Amino acid sequence: MNNFRGLILLLALPLSLCLYAKPIKIIGTYDLNKNNLNEILILKDGGIQYVEIDDDSNHQELWYYHPNGVRSAVIVDVVIANINQDPKPEIIAIISSPSIISDKKTPWLVAFKWTGTRFSSVPMELFEFPGEKDLLRPSNINFHQTDSLSMFAVSFGSPSRKAAIFNLVEDFGTLSINDPKIIQPEILKNGYGRVYTALLTTNNGEMILIFSKENNILKTGIFSVNDGSEISSDLLVLEDKENLYAPDIWVYDITYNDEEGVLLPFQNDEVLMLSYLDNKLSLRQSEYSGKNLFSIADTSSSEVINNTILKRIESGLYKILDEELSTESSIDQVAIDSLISNISKVDSIFVGDSIKIPATVDSAGGFYSFQWLVKPPMGTIYKPHTGKINWIPTDNQTGENIFAYLSQIRLGEKLLSVSTPFGKQHQIIPILSDSLFAFKLFVKDTLAPITKYVPDEFIIPENRTASITLVTRDSAISRYHFDGEHYFELDVGYDLFKDYSQSVLTTNIRSNLSLVDKSVSSKLSFIREDIPDSSLTTISMDHDLINNTLNITTSNTYDSIPQSYSPEDWNPDWYLYPNYVFNGFPQTLSMDSINNNLEFKINEDVKAHPYTNISVTVPLGENFYTSAFSFPNEIYVKTIDVIITVDSLSRKSVTATYEFYGKVSANSLAGIFDLKDRVRFNKQFLESKKLLKSTSLQTYTASDDTSTIDSSITDSLSSDSTNLFNNTPSTSDSTLQNNNVVAPDSAAVLQDDSTSVVAPDSAAVKIE
Repeated sequence: MNNFRGLILLLALPLSLCLYAKPIKIIGTYDLNKNNLNEILILKDGGIQYVEIDDDSNHQELWYYHPNGVRSAVIVDVVIANINQDPKPEIIAIISSPSIISDKKTPWLVAFKWTGTRFSSVPMELFEFPGEKDLLRPSNINFHQTDSLSMFAVSFGSPSRKAAIFNLVEDFGTLSINDPKIIQPEILKNGYGRVYTALLTTNNGEMILIFSKENNILKTGIFSVNDGSEISSDLLVLEDKENLYAPDIWVYDITYNDEEGVLLPFQNDEVLMLSYLDNKLSLRQSEYSGKNLFSIADTSSSEVINNTILKRIESGLYKILDEELSTESSIDQVAIDSLISNISKVDSIFVGDSIKIPATVDSAGGFYSFQWLVKPPMGTIYKPHTGKINWIPTDNQTGENIFAYLSQIRLGEKLLSVSTPFGKQHQIIPILSDSLFAFKLFVKDTLAPITKYVPDEFIIPENRTASITLVTRDSAISRYHFDGEHYFELDVGYDLFKDYSQSVLTTNIRSNLSLVDKSVSSKLSFIREDIPDSSLTTISMDHDLINNTLNITTSNTYDSIPQSYSPEDWNPDWYLYPNYVFNGFPQTLSMDSINNNLEFKINEDVKAHPYTNISVTVPLGENFYTSAFSFPNEIYVKTIDVIITVDSLSRKSVTATYEFYGKVSANSLAGIFDLKDRVRFNKQFLESKKLLKSTSLQTYTASDDTSTIDSSITDSLSSDSTNLFNNTPSTSDSTLQNNNVVAPDSAAVLQDDSTSVVAPDSAAVKIE
């Protein structure tokens, strides 16, 4: 009992992730130093920590490691396994770097040996994988331990989107890979979701699962470990589940007959089981949903972490070796069907009624667990602290509704000690009592009461503006034709140089997405006297705000194979960036980071034109996100089509299609976050700053009055603000000298702290 005397005293505390908290991974418990105190491994903030839980339930750090590599290299997953002939375990961790440059300098796998009191401070490192050059940015790692070997499986994200199986061996401080196999299911080659893998034991032998979540679909393939052959693949529906917590993907014994499945925890504390049973891939609800066993926030106290460990033990998540000692209840479908069929009484309620049904057995024993036996009606919530089921039926839930569940109480506890490859492991096993319940509620419709007319108050809609921008020095345009619904507005501005050099034209189509309640479209046509070229090129940017996915397509096709990139695979801190899918772009396309922003390099050898770009800016969370293409030469635009799509749940996507004359190819694509109260530098601004520093500008508008803005007005601008004239930044000689207001060829202007207007080269500028 000493091993958990600190844990037993803890109160059951609810687990929740705060708004900005990130989930952490907890492994253990262990007692590697043999002092009868529990030790756990914690993956947090890109580093790993090995701590001991003392008698007062406090965490005492025994060891810590962070890669501290260049450009934010981080640990993304970790396991404890034995990779040599001695009985001492090793920590095996995988590392991801956000840059191709740093990838070559940072190991993708490290290992640490147990010294008797702590793990070694100097890692054993692997920089390459046998026969592979593009295995970068690993996503997760798991292993299968046998008596003599440790088999590992590691998944790799975009652009490779593969999994690797291998034996990892340590010999005199050197790591080596034996018997490597590369697995890549056809179903996962294209996509943007993170790639995960898991080794499973089934009745048909050792298998490897590879899967990736995209929107409400789980792309899944299962392969034989022995020869790497594909056994099955499928698209499994997730029903709009959000945020799969990667650190807590868990291989688990599901049938007590040598078969395993994978637990997939989601943000709403729903835990699904992914398995291969009866020669079929399947997803089902697990018994661990709603028990707060996963998704521990990085802000959690040692009390919360310890309590979670205890709950994992009590729930049976940490499997004991002896089946007969298991306290888990196994209820087959026959018993559930019999329970429901024997319901004799049906109570009735009305739509809108609020009900609270006691669901926990009234007993001197303590509450242990609650488990639904059938899926309850939508909106049903069980609250463990009150022991009640809360539900408010809606008008689409009229008729018969079934509730069936298992309630367990804890009568006592017992201590179990079992042998593991690393020595004795001690677990507290509860003594439980089970109770089954089932009842029906018939929901009756009700008429809405007649209410007195009350005039609506005026509502000021939130300004969440999408902006589609063109910046060009094209002087051949004679007229515009704008065909857009009333949800759109068009702004045209010119920036003229005092030396009478060619003007810079900024064209901007905007729409406040807060006002758009249906799918709408607009088209801007540029009318010219002479057609520059008979051939046409289109570039389309489709930003799906529902799933934060950016699909980019060009008709000037270099390659027909789609390319996908997930910034989160590079750096977990980049989870706010969209997932990218490119169609028709060259295979040499690469992703890198520039000044904390993303850049996709398309034609690296060609210098970008300083006054030519297109961009799409959309509201993303509390910020605004800009996707900006730069070009090596002047562009001649024929049309700009904008479509805002609204689905049945009022979720939106913004699609902008630019049609150009001639063969057009871009230099690069920049991805820029315009954070509130802050504007960042962009690479193009740095390149064009020298050209502008000696050049004074005056701003004009496309109207009948083309008189010059009085210089006294521009000189009166404050050093930390930007004056917008027709949504185009105004500049003067003084603004160029102090660099607090950015010249119009490289300014990203944040309007009213909510609308991002990019003009004219979509650069983001940091105000010091």
